[in-house]
Amino acid sequence: MDKNTEASLYLTVLDSLDDAVCVYNEHGDFVYVNSAVVKIRGISRQEYLTMNVHDLYESKYINICVFDRIMESKREFSALQQYRLSNRTLKPRLVTGFPIFDANGHVKYVVTVLRDILHYQELYQRALHENRVIERKSGQEERVADPIAESPKMKALLGIARNIAGLDSSVVLSGESGTGKEVLAHYIHNQSPRHRKPMVEVNCAALPETLLDAELFGYEKGSFTGALNTGKVGLIESANGSTLFLDEINSLPLGLQGKLLKAIEEKRVKPLGSVKDRPVDFRLIVATNVSLEQMVREGQFRADLFYRLNVVPMRIPPLREHKEDIIPLCMYFLEYFSYKYGRSKRLSHQVIATLTQYDWPGNVRELRNAIERLIVMTPPNVIHIRNMPAEILGEHFHPEPDTPQPKRELTRESILEALELNGGHRERTAQYLGISRRTLQYKLKEMGLTKP
Repeated sequence: MDKNTEASLYLTVLDSLDDAVCVYNEHGDFVYVNSAVVKIRGISRQEYLTMNVHDLYESKYINICVFDRIMESKREFSALQQYRLSNRTLKPRLVTGFPIFDANGHVKYVVTVLRDILHYQELYQRALHENRVIERKSGQEERVADPIAESPKMKALLGIARNIAGLDSSVVLSGESGTGKEVLAHYIHNQSPRHRKPMVEVNCAALPETLLDAELFGYEKGSFTGALNTGKVGLIESANGSTLFLDEINSLPLGLQGKLLKAIEEKRVKPLGSVKDRPVDFRLIVATNVSLEQMVREGQFRADLFYRLNVVPMRIPPLREHKEDIIPLCMYFLEYFSYKYGRSKRLSHQVIATLTQYDWPGNVRELRNAIERLIVMTPPNVIHIRNMPAEILGEHFHPEPDTPQPKRELTRESILEALELNGGHRERTAQYLGISRRTLQYKLKEMGLTKP
């Protein structure tokens, strides 16, 4: 294949993509756009090549200039961008851009990929359903196969998780409540050679010290009043050949910290009432929502145990630091709870925009609960969720309003635009235009738009 044929093939491939692709030089001038970009505004490719990305930003066609962010940081950047249609309607899209460097390390080009949120929503939910991302096993709860990560921060975190999964080094997962520490622990375990046995999970804050000792290390029969006549195997021993996950390790009493340290270092446990140690082979992952270093300074956590645990520290960022993951998480939870409750639901771009503006102090757990509430609070016969009830995100949160929309004229262009916005769905298109479905059918027939 000669160079001209090869270049022609690459351009054909780019033109076949649903996602819009733009390439800019270091000054922000357009040097390439694919067919999807041309369709967005109806501007010819030649006209785009006479423009600069700042023309769009300064004319308020877009509200965020991803190009500038990439030139400043010299690294990949993603953002939820609002862009304005011809009738001044705001429409969201997810924009991801990355730099291309020359031989001297200077940014020569910037490439951006623009994804339509409503189209992305349909594709994502279809993929979740068809590829069975939600695994369901008899007698078990549904679980996510892998963490959902579209942002650079979370992709980098999963890269580290994959790199250390095959090792037996201890891992400390830190982060605010609700960030997904348990999910990441499962991901590390499932990527490891120990995945054939289930991970053993213990919440150190859920049990009082006396019970926690017996649960972790087990006991012999007759060890204490109320003990089982058969004795009991401890959870550490149950994790033999697998992974032990200690959640909220910061709640482990000082009296048990020394005993845990010995079990980690010697890989042996001694049940209550026993005179013999038992060998045990386990990989340890712990999680905390407070600083263990601070607890060591305050004398609330053993320094020797901290240094033994803190071989691979991994901080999971709060959701407000990787908002690019909000939309994919919304799509997952929407599919999850739609299936669970037998209700098919879709989110309007206004709802999506509201969800991305919120800071989510409760992180992924709060987002999950919000989507579940949206589904159960919306009447079963309503498919398109157009508004976010104030009580879900709190009365003190006020999202930035969209620009007031002018009255929509029933022109050929406005009807085609409305059909595109609503995925070709006639009922939703009629609602969007503020007319009856019968009126829409009449207009489509009158304008010769009845054929697909």
